[in-house]
Amino acid sequence: MITIDTLETRLDRLRDSAARIDRQLRTVPRQARERRDALAREVEERTETGLRQARERAEALRDRLLAGVESSFETSPVAARVGELRKAVAERVDVGVERAMAILPVASREEVDRLQRKIDRMQRKLRAIEKAQSA
Repeated sequence: MITIDTLETRLDRLRDSAARIDRQLRTVPRQARERRDALAREVEERTETGLRQARERAEALRDRLLAGVESSFETSPVAARVGELRKAVAERVDVGVERAMAILPVASREEVDRLQRKIDRMQRKLRAIEKAQSA
């Protein structure tokens, strides 16, 4: 037969168990928030790492592709032809400038330098004269 003491003891145990369960249930939301925050940080770190790695791979691929295009252009017949045309145009421009200079009454570089030296000598003489008159 069950006595009142036994029932009270069992009731106390049930109350203790209920209190313990209640305390544990109160910690569940906090633990869930902490776990959620930890997972969010981990996802963010992994995402940033993945983006950085993807960016680095894309830049490396771009550099390889550009290097390939540049080297293939340098060795292509089109590049050689462009170089030939550029040289021909430069030569024609030089010839045109020489012809224009021959027709126009423009002093050569040597003539301008000679005249500049003559002006410099005359300025020195003028300063010497001015200095002698003021003394």
